[in-house]
Formats: sequence, structure tokens, C-alpha cells
Amino acid sequence: MRFFRIILTVAAVVLWGACPDTSGVELVLLGGMHMKGEARATVDTVTLKSGGTTWTIPRGSVTEARLEGAEVTEYESRKAKAPGTAEGLVDLARWLDSKLQYPEAEKHYEAAVALDPNCKAAREALGYKLVNDIWSRTDEDRWRVRANWFGSEGCEACLALAKMYKAENDDRRVEIFLRRALIADPENKDALALMRPYTDQYVSKNKYRLPFEGMCAVINSHAEHHRSASFIQYGLDFQKVGNDGRPARANAPKGLDDFYTWDCKILAAADGEVYAVTDGFDDLPLGVSGDFWNANMVCIRHAGNEYTVYGHLKKGSIPVKKGQKVKAGDVIGRGGNSGSSGWPHMHWAMYDRDGIALPATFVDVVEVTPEGEKKLDPGPIRERHVYKSATK
Repeated sequence: MRFFRIILTVAAVVLWGACPDTSGVELVLLGGMHMKGEARATVDTVTLKSGGTTWTIPRGSVTEARLEGAEVTEYESRKAKAPGTAEGLVDLARWLDSKLQYPEAEKHYEAAVALDPNCKAAREALGYKLVNDIWSRTDEDRWRVRANWFGSEGCEACLALAKMYKAENDDRRVEIFLRRALIADPENKDALALMRPYTDQYVSKNKYRLPFEGMCAVINSHAEHHRSASFIQYGLDFQKVGNDGRPARANAPKGLDDFYTWDCKILAAADGEVYAVTDGFDDLPLGVSGDFWNANMVCIRHAGNEYTVYGHLKKGSIPVKKGQKVKAGDVIGRGGNSGSSGWPHMHWAMYDRDGIALPATFVDVVEVTPEGEKKLDPGPIRERHVYKSATK
């Protein structure tokens, strides 16, 4: 249920098939998608130009950058023609840097230093500093250079920096580099474990309401099921339930329509603007779980750069469009069984703009128990509890 990572690459999903097969750099994106063109990178994004169109892709969605087509030939030609000097190797390394080939560029910078230990350009590119006429590089310097790499290598560098700053009790830098580590690799277990004390303390800027009419149950929460990745770590799996608290009308449900969640209204949890919509994936039969990429979903952007996502929606049930303003309680879709679901339910989570899930504050919530009903104070809601919205 990697919904926010789907959102981060939703433009690429749509454009993948239409992206011209041009020479340049081939970006490998989350989910195995590929895009080709001329690419440039910043700390946060990669800009890809192809076929007269420019796309901006979140850096964390890029797992690898490869030379493609004529650029491979160009690299081999440049390598063959490069003079056997430090300056020639630096020029080749800089070209590789411009093509996002950071590990290969590092090899050439290191080769330049081997030829000329005082090669300033190569030393500085590798993170060295000249102090009292001596080139020196700390572990921090080395990891800072590698922190700009893609995928798991960039994640490991950021994680090493975070651990270093943790030992120095520099919480601000710890959180910065853990965040960058999880953007590069959302499933890194060490980064997740180190980050949770910071995310656990987060108080959402918005107050969220239950995304259902009537009673609903939280069947999975961040306590167990959603601990494997940064983008689901505070996710909630909801099911609509009947007056008896059960998710289905029959003791042994045989079809999707036996579940109260199937085709029920899914509501916006707070005011906002529709940020992304994915629709068109078939709902699967009961007991069949599909690919997590093939989930119909809506993402809403709220004030304060908070986002909510509503997943596993019914095919063709989404009435809202990207850019549309919505109010809390507006219908944004209907319950379905698309993607990695198995039975009708709705995955909900709140994220920041880096795609890192965070705890949400819910308001106007009543907990329903066999002993009675109790209106809850604003705060999180929990797994294996039944809730309904408070009536005014």
C-alpha cells in the first residue's frame, strides 16, 4: 500500500507510455518505471526534458540514473580520448556528474587524486578541505558528498550522517538527514527506528474528521501492520461496520457486496484541494490481493503542507478532479477493493510534503463499545476500535 510513493510518481505513471524513447539519461523510478531524456538534479528534485516536455520528479522517487543511447557512446568516446592527466579525469568526472552518474564520477575523481594528490578540483569534489597545506576529509565530509546519490547508496550516506549527529545530540541535523534517508529509501529499518521518536511527537496542523458516514472500525494502524515504511507508518485501514460492529452483513461473506465498505461513501477528512487522482483499476474478487500500484486513490492537500490519501477505492467511483477544492465531508469516492487489498476496506494516511506519514489529530469522534459511547478528546484513533462521528 505504497500510496504516497504512487502519488510522487503519478505524473510518471501517466506519462511513462508517452515518453519518447530519446537518448540521454534513463531514470529508474519506484515501481520499476523508466523515463528517458536530459536530466538535471537539485537536492529535492530531478528535472527531465524529453520530447519538448519538461517534468519535475521528486528526487526520492528516483532509484537509479543510467546513461542511455548516444550518451553511452559519448561516455566511451570521452573516456578513450581523455588525456592521462588529473585534469582530464576531472573533466570526465564533471561530465558524469552532469549526467547524474555520481558513483562513476567518484571513481574518476579518485583516479585524478591518485595521479595528482594536490588536484584541487578532484579533492573538493570528494569532500576534502585544505587545512594548513594538508588535504583532509572527515567521515562527515565523505558522507555529505554521497548523501546526494540516489537510492540505497544515498540513504546509507544520510543515515551515517544522522547517526553521527545523534552522537553529538544535534537533533535538528539528525531529523534533517533521517528525513533525507527515508526519502531515498522509505523502507530502511534503521532510519525508520531512529526517526520514530521525532515523528511520534508530531501534532498535525489540521484537525481531521472520520472519512465515513455511520460507524467504522480501524482494523490496522501504525501499531503493527504499517511499520514497514515511512509512507505508511501512521496509516489507518478503515472498514465501515454495521450496528453490530461487524464489517459484513453475513457471517461468511461470499462477495464484495456483503461488506458494508463496498460502494459506501468515502468523505474528505478536512478542507483542501485535490492533489492527485488515480482511477481505472479493476476491483478484485474477494480474497484476491493485487499489485499495490494498481489502487484507485485520491490525495488531498491541506493547509500547512499536510496531505491525506484515500486508497483501494472502487473503480469509476471518484467524482473529484485534480485541483478541485473540497470541504470536510464531501464525497470523494466510494469503497472498493482495488490494489493490494483482499477485501473491501479503505487505507487512509496523513503525510507531509516529503511523503513521510505522520500521526493525525481526529476531532468530533465518538468511540463505540459494548458498554456504551464516549466522545473522545482530539487526538489519534487506534487499531481494533469502533468509531462514529459525533452529531451536533
